[in-house]
Amino acid sequence: MASSCKGKTELSLAPGEIVDVPVSVAMTTERPSSSSQTIAFKIVDSDEPGIYSVAKSRFVAPMNR
Repeated sequence: MASSCKGKTELSLAPGEIVDVPVSVAMTTERPSSSSQTIAFKIVDSDEPGIYSVAKSRFVAPMNR
């Protein structure tokens, strides 16, 4: 599954600062092979790319297209 980012992709925070960031996910294929797809969100420290966090999730698409 290919990934594509639209809109703002960088965010600067002060040390220890926590912020909620809303995201939207859309499936662009005509008919998904499965209604449930694994997705992952990766957050990377731009000053130290070796510091990152990955959060796995599921995207559930409607099958009645």
